[in-house]
Parts: sequence; structure tokens; C-alpha cells
Amino acid sequence: MSTDLPTPESTSASESVPFTLHDKHQQANSHINQDLILETRNQIRQLVDEITELSQSECSKLEFYEGFLSRCTQALASVGGAIWELKDGTLHLEYQINLGQTSLADKTVRPGHDALLSQIFSAGEPRLIPANSGSDQPTTTKTTTTNTASAETENSLGNPTNHLLVIAPLTVNQQTVGLVEIFQRSDSGPTTQRGYLRFLLQMCGAANNFLNCDQLREFDGQQQMWQQLDHFIRNIHENLNVDQSMFAIANEGRRVIDCDRVSVALKRGSKFQIKAVSGLDSVERRADQVSYLSKLTRAVARTNEPLWYSGDDEQLPPQIESLLHNYVDLSHSKIVGIIPLFQTSPEDIGDREKRPQRKTKKVIGAMIVEQLGDETLSRSLTNRTQTCAEHSGLALSNAITHNSILFAGVLAKLGQVTAIAKLRNLPKTLLVLAILLGGLAILSLTPVSFDLGAEGELKPETTHEVYAQTAGTLMELFVPENPDEMVFKDQKLARMENTDLLVEVRDLQGKIDQAEEKIEKFNRAQGSELDRTELLMMEAEMDEAFVEKETYINKLNIRLRELEELEIVAPADGHVVNWKLREHLMRRPVERGQNLMTIVDPNTEWLVELELPERRTMHLMKALQNQTEPISVTFTLASHPGKEFQGSLQRVDEKLEVHSESQNSLRVIVGFDESEMPPELLRDGTRVTAKIDAGTRSLGYVWMHELYETVQTTVMFWF
Repeated sequence: MSTDLPTPESTSASESVPFTLHDKHQQANSHINQDLILETRNQIRQLVDEITELSQSECSKLEFYEGFLSRCTQALASVGGAIWELKDGTLHLEYQINLGQTSLADKTVRPGHDALLSQIFSAGEPRLIPANSGSDQPTTTKTTTTNTASAETENSLGNPTNHLLVIAPLTVNQQTVGLVEIFQRSDSGPTTQRGYLRFLLQMCGAANNFLNCDQLREFDGQQQMWQQLDHFIRNIHENLNVDQSMFAIANEGRRVIDCDRVSVALKRGSKFQIKAVSGLDSVERRADQVSYLSKLTRAVARTNEPLWYSGDDEQLPPQIESLLHNYVDLSHSKIVGIIPLFQTSPEDIGDREKRPQRKTKKVIGAMIVEQLGDETLSRSLTNRTQTCAEHSGLALSNAITHNSILFAGVLAKLGQVTAIAKLRNLPKTLLVLAILLGGLAILSLTPVSFDLGAEGELKPETTHEVYAQTAGTLMELFVPENPDEMVFKDQKLARMENTDLLVEVRDLQGKIDQAEEKIEKFNRAQGSELDRTELLMMEAEMDEAFVEKETYINKLNIRLRELEELEIVAPADGHVVNWKLREHLMRRPVERGQNLMTIVDPNTEWLVELELPERRTMHLMKALQNQTEPISVTFTLASHPGKEFQGSLQRVDEKLEVHSESQNSLRVIVGFDESEMPPELLRDGTRVTAKIDAGTRSLGYVWMHELYETVQTTVMFWF
């Protein structure tokens, strides 16, 4: 079998390449082993199937190029190959195999090759370019083959390599978008070369299918991105409140950018405050992580340029590098992007070439984008972030400008009034005004009772407090266990002991005895013969002994009275009303002046002691000035809330004091008829809720006076 025999038209793609492509073309005019031919064709079929399967997958374009070119070069037994794609009007190398083994590695010979590729791209037709061809060689020779476009063998434009160039176009929607170039050995015949070209064209058909599907996927992704961006723009421009705008930027921006966390910082003076973090309702500004991020954002914003960090910090200034490491150590972010937000107008969103320079724009904040798991900084991430940052700057600029207008909120409300005054809304407006005026008239002209609320306790008018006259330990208690049993005046109620006092009494008695012995000794010595000096000294010592004796006697009398006071007696007749006296007092130390028990006169009158808050005293004073009869008080007991009792104001304290509450209050005494109240409810300390009648006022004043007084105190006072 000859290596240059043409392939039949009915053969498959794997059979369109002679078996000699797999390092068998050197065996021309020799007998070919049929098993080897079959094995080679099976290998080619397998590679073709792999290319077909790869073209139907959803891999990335770079992954497809890698798998496609490697299988094509293997099937064609070529030296290598390259895939070129049109970008920005120029063909760019997207993927290559063994390009360095050709003379194209030398940049000095590339212009002729690049011009050749541009011509082939413009023509959009497959070509065969002989080795070492140049512009001084003859032009093309065309050969038509079945199921393919015309193939040309070109000898004109430069192929500086020692290899045959097999070039086929890549098309999307019948538009040429790139070229596939195979570096093939140049020692094959024309028929074999055409077989190379037919095979490559058929494989490019599978590649074209992939590129069409990839473009559709790209369009679908762009459509989703534009939908997300449209939703993002609507949300960030929906509100002119600065805080709400920043929370919308953080939360909606994270979905559009497709990152783990987005934060928004606002410039305040020379500092940057982190005001919003995606997924959080509030930001703890004192946290170390937030503090480090604020300082890092401030340092980056000074440059007016975005910062992207994905692990490489060699190009960072030392000031930013140290702050960045402090933050990353706490946040564990793999990728950090800080994009300054500039004061922006709608004209700045559009043509990038017509936008003002960043150096001339004012920084108003920053957007911080973070990835916690992925370390790959993709172009899609940076592009989406930049787009979101531009629209976020405009939204934030609008919110800041709106809130800087004096009385912006009031003006907005006034703007809504014009809609109310329209002719079609006039009947409704008049009806609402009539209802409002009627309501104001009712509130202003309807008189109602004006009551002052107060709380207090039920108290007996006559009570006797029993205090400890001296310190000691209460040893015995003689109070009746039955609370209804009376005690009588001077009745012994308790006995106390004070061992220190007993010791002091004995010590004083001993000192008195010693002083008396000194005096007796001096009296006996006066009868003996003494000179005048000794007599004067003895008289002085005797006088001192008399003084000491008198002092000790006085102290002893005081201590003896204190011993007598250790016995507690009742100051008057009555009932002891204290609860569990024995548990609270028996064998416990008692301090001088400590209240031990309370005795209530059985015939005492009962009163209500109220604590009127300070803010209500003015109304009570006015009522007292205008009174012609006692001011009535209505009260109820906490122990009997369903029943109201009537009383009258009897006394008002002269000064304000802090009583049971933390605020000042005025003590008010209310008398009432005890016969109207069940005797079992007359208990000392029962909580009382009362209403003091302060006359009549309008309904609106009764309802709103406390609010009005609060505004007067806290707001109007300062203007």
C-alpha cells in the first residue's frame, strides 16, 4: 500500500488520515502489516471520539483547547500546534504545543508568520503552507476535496519554520473567530497533506460546535449577570438614606460579585468607618477585626487606586502590607479587594475614556470584597466588583448629597402636600380636614375630670417604734406569739446581754475600790509627823484620788443605766405587728438604735400615705389654691383591687424627698372613713394606688399634658 494514495470519499474522519501519519510514512513502497493499520485506525477513531465527547462537555475554553489540540497533534503524528483567537482586532495565542521547537520561538521571524495568519483569518479558508515559504515564491495552488471548503497550498507569505503548516479556521455563527495551526513534517506527498487538512477541518467542525455552545453559555451567564446587576442597581438606588443604601450595597453586591463577604466603609473626616457588612444587621466598631479593616481601608483610599490581594504582597508598600497582614490574620481571607468609592455623577457611568481622572475625584467611601476559601483571583471577580463599585459610588453620592440638604425630610413631606390639594382629591381632602377639625374641637372643648396618679401605702396614724437603747445580744423575747394579744406599757418585751458591759462594770468597781484605798491611806498618813513638802505632795495625790473616784463613779452609773436598758419594755399599749420576731432577733447581735419592733395603738386612725411624683406637684398646688372644699381622693388597695374607696386630702409635705422611687416625690396624707373598709384589710404597708382630683381640664389636655410637659422640659427649654 502506498503512503500517497488518496482516501475514498466514503471513509470516516479517522480514515481520512493515512496510517502513515503515525510514524509509518517512512515505510513508503513497502509491505504494511494489516494488523498495524487496523490498530492505528482504531487509535485515531478513539481520539476522534474523545474530541467529539470533549466538544459536548461544559468545560472551560482553555480546557477544551488543551484537550483538542493534544489529540489532534497525536492523531496527525505532528510536531506540535497552536490555537489563535481574535481579541481586540489582533490574533492572540491561546494555547500551543511545542511552539518552542519551531523557529517561531525567535521573535525576529514572527512578523511574516503573523501577517500570514492575518491573511488566512481574513479569507476564512483552510490552507496548507509549505516549509520555509516566503513572499518571493509562487502563489497558491487550489485543490477541491469532497465535504470540505477549498484547500490551498500557499507559497507566498512567510512560513519561516521547517514544518508544513496545516491551518484551519474556527467559526462561531459562520464568523471566523480563530485559527488552528498544526506543525507537520514536510516530507509527505500532496495527497497525504490534503488528508491532513481534511482531518483537521472535520475536527474543527467539532470545535466549532463547542465554541457555539460556549458562546451560548456565555450569553446565558451574561444575561443572568445583567439581571442580577439590574436588581442590584434598583435596590441601592431605592432609598436615599445613607445607612440603608450601604446595607443594600453590601448584601446585594455580594450576590452580584459572587464572593463570601462584602463590606462598605464611609469616610468621616480623615477616617473610614465600616458601616455595613453583608449578612450582619449591625457592626461592632470596637472589634479588632473591624478596627484593622478601617485602618487598612484608609491607607488604600489615599492612593485612589484599588487594591487586590491574593497571597502575593511583594509589590505592596510597607504601610499597607503591615495593616493587611494584621487584618488577614484575624479574618483568614484568601482574597481581599479594596475599591475606593468616588463622588460620582450619572455622566461618569458609561464610556471609560470620557470619565474624569480618579485623582480629580473625591473619595467618599470604599467597597471591600473578600473570599475566604478560593485563592484564585479571577478576571470575572475583578470586573464584577469594579462594575458594582461604580454604581455603588453613584448611589452613595446621591444619598450623601440628599441628606446634606437642610430640612430635606421636611421638604419631602411638603412636596407630598401638593398631591392632596389636586381637584380630584378635593372631596376626600375636605372630608379628612372636617374629621380632623371635629376631633380637635372635641379634644379642646370637652371638659373631663383631671386626676393625678400616685402610689403609696396604708399606715396607722399612731405607732410606737421600739429601739435598742444599747448594743448587745438579744437572749430572751417575751412578746406574745398571738398577734391579736396586746402588750401594755412598761411590760417587759425582751432581755439582752452584753458581756463587755459587765466586764467594764466590774473593772470600774475595782478602780473605785483602789481609789478609796488610796484616800484611806492618805488619811492615816496625815497623823504622822511630815515636813511641809511631803504634806503638800500627799494632799495633791489625795485630791487626784478623789477626782479619779468621782470619774469612775460617773462612768459606773452610766454603765449601770446601760445594763438596765438591756431590758426592753413596751413604750405604750398596743399590738406588736412585726413578723417572726423570734427568728429575726433571738440570739443575734443588736446595735444601739436598731429598730426591734413596732407597736400599733389599737385605737389608732388609719391613713393613706401617698408619694406624688415631682412632675405632678404643680397641678396639685394649683388645685389647693383653687379649692373651696377638701380635695377628694379615690384609691384602691392592692389586697382588694376590685373595690374603690373615697378619702380626702389632709396634709401635704413641705419638701420633696426621694422615697421609694429613684425620683423626687411629695408626701401626701389622705384620710378616709374606716367604717367603709373591712377591718381585716387594715394592715400596715398595704400598697395603695390613688387618683387625686385636681379639677377639670379639656380632654386633649388630660390625654396629652405629660407629652407636652416632656417636650417642654427636654426640647423647648434649649431653644
